[in-house]
Amino acid sequence: MSASTQDRGALIMALRSWIERLESGGSVDAPPALAELLQTQDHAFYRQVAELTRRLHSGVVSLRLDERLTRIAGDAMPDARHRLRHVVQMTEDAAHKTLDIVDQMRGVARQISRSAESFEASDLRRAALLRDAEILRERLNELAIAQEYQDLTGQIIKRIISLVEDVESALLELLGAHAAHLKTAAPLPIAEGQAVLAGPAVPGQITTSQQDADALLASLGV
Repeated sequence: MSASTQDRGALIMALRSWIERLESGGSVDAPPALAELLQTQDHAFYRQVAELTRRLHSGVVSLRLDERLTRIAGDAMPDARHRLRHVVQMTEDAAHKTLDIVDQMRGVARQISRSAESFEASDLRRAALLRDAEILRERLNELAIAQEYQDLTGQIIKRIISLVEDVESALLELLGAHAAHLKTAAPLPIAEGQAVLAGPAVPGQITTSQQDADALLASLGV
């Protein structure tokens, strides 16, 4: 029989004896033996609470946030924002350049129309030239309207940047609260022969493979 079971049995017997004494009109003061047992049980209770608290504290301290979480907050998030802003800037520059060319070509189309009106040629040739100039103006208008995609995509990307910044701030607060327990995150290794995306240079770190991205999301429970 364990000590705790024996103490519990002794406590029950002492309580019963005290209750019988109270029922017979005896003193309401607890006998010394009962008081000692109650104090022992009280100490045991606090010991259990202390042990539970210690375990909870140890569990929190031993909690190791994934090293990749540190990398995301410290490197990946700012890098993603940098890349997205670069995309926005590139699309804006391309849209402005395209619209400038459209304006120039509209002037050329107007000049062609004026030249065709005074062109000394057969009516058929002049009519064909005017028709081609009108088609050119229509296509240039369509091209200018098509550039509206830049405004829409720019707004979407800016919203994504805002979301990334919010998530980054939350992660940094979380990491700051556990900074003493975090390990320094090592950069993810790039597998030998890993394919690199072709295209114009984009600022930021080298893009990892889709497998690395999937593994990262899986490690975060996404």
